[in-house]
Amino acid sequence: MKQFARRGEREVARALVLRHFCRLVESRAEGEKMKVSWADVGHTETPGSFQIFNGMLEVKHQHITIWKSEPTARFTVIPFKALSDGVQRYVLGSYDVPGEDF
Repeated sequence: MKQFARRGEREVARALVLRHFCRLVESRAEGEKMKVSWADVGHTETPGSFQIFNGMLEVKHQHITIWKSEPTARFTVIPFKALSDGVQRYVLGSYDVPGEDF
C-alpha cells in the first residue's frame, strides 16, 4: 500500500511539473532561462525522471538535498542531448535563492 501511495505522489508531482513547464514555454521571453522550484516537482523526496512537455527532467538526490536546506531555491533547466530513443532530456544546473543577493 505504501508503494502505491508513492506512485500516486509521483504522478501528482509529474503533473505539476508538466503544468509548470507548459506555462513557462508559453510565457518565456527570448533568452530567459527556465527555472524549476521544489514546489514545481511536488516537493518530491525521491530522485527520478519527471515527464515534461516534450521530454524528461532528471532530478537527483543532490537537488533534493539542496531544496531541503533552501526550500525556495530555483534550479536552471538545461536541455541535454536526446538519446537514441529520441526523448529530449533536461537536467538541473545552477540554482539561486530568491531574495538573496550575492
